[in-house]
Amino acid sequence: MKQKEIKLARFSDDFKNIIDSSNNKVAFDDPRVVFVFPCGINNVTSRLIGKSFEKQGWKFRFTGEASSKTLTYAKNLCSGRECLSCLNITGETYKDIMENRLDDEISVYYNFDLPGPCQSGA
Repeated sequence: MKQKEIKLARFSDDFKNIIDSSNNKVAFDDPRVVFVFPCGINNVTSRLIGKSFEKQGWKFRFTGEASSKTLTYAKNLCSGRECLSCLNITGETYKDIMENRLDDEISVYYNFDLPGPCQSGA
């Protein structure tokens, strides 16, 4: 796998814009911004989320269902002691960065933020 150069961006203090790696404000509807869901979501939910984002004029993508390839990608970042959900999300995020993310893209990855039974959740 070819290593990609990743530059960090962040949300503005009011969460109404993204601050890119050059410290410029970027609107959510900027063509470079893509919201990414790195976990399997059923068809009804994915259509609902997709229509909501389209209505706002925002770009999005879903990474798909977990597979053996997902877990192979997760091995690059995880110890193997994490729960299966964490491995899936980590693997799908890494796979998306390596296979789908464009060089000038500003990617916003959704992830769970809650306590859980694995060391990552704890």
